[in-house]
Amino acid sequence: MLGKLPSLRFLQIFPSSGDEHGIWQMKKGDFPQLQVLKLYGVSIIQEWTVDDGALPQLQRLHIDCSPDLKMLPDGLRHISTLRQLSLDIERGSPMESRVKKETGEDWDKIKHVPMIEIEFFNNPLFWS
Repeated sequence: MLGKLPSLRFLQIFPSSGDEHGIWQMKKGDFPQLQVLKLYGVSIIQEWTVDDGALPQLQRLHIDCSPDLKMLPDGLRHISTLRQLSLDIERGSPMESRVKKETGEDWDKIKHVPMIEIEFFNNPLFWS
């Protein structure tokens, strides 16, 4: 539903206590004007997919990586407009090794982004 808003340029998503864990899919043509996407404490997202052609104007992406998030979406590699990516990752979580420069399983998905900032935190109580 949100993805179909034609003029949306900035979106911040925060967790809701009533949300269920699940899949978030962004399809081709979704978020046609979105330039900034910030995902905070999105512990509800276990799997996130981004189709080629989704988020065609995205320039900045910030993700507080939930321990439940298994991987970054393959479709991030197709967002050529993405200029800045920042990730907050819990130390010891699977995402820590997945985004490791050159060797991580998800590195190929994000290596085209000119500015990548990855911060690690040690607080296991951060997610509730």
